[in-house]
Amino acid sequence: MVFASHQVGAAVAAFGAGVVRDAFGEYTYAWWAGAATCVIAAVLSIVTREPRPVEVAPRAPMPAPRS
Repeated sequence: MVFASHQVGAAVAAFGAGVVRDAFGEYTYAWWAGAATCVIAAVLSIVTREPRPVEVAPRAPMPAPRS
């Protein structure tokens, strides 16, 4: 899934850069959009943390059954 997502994202980015080039005549805005996306991804990767494991109190052992 990671590789497929990367390929789809690359295709969308290339197509988007072409649309920007056709609309504005230059790639400057596409480069700025790419830079902004990288900054957002960097910030998200820094602030995202794995959840801490919940500590559970140990349970008392069950008494052995009497026969």
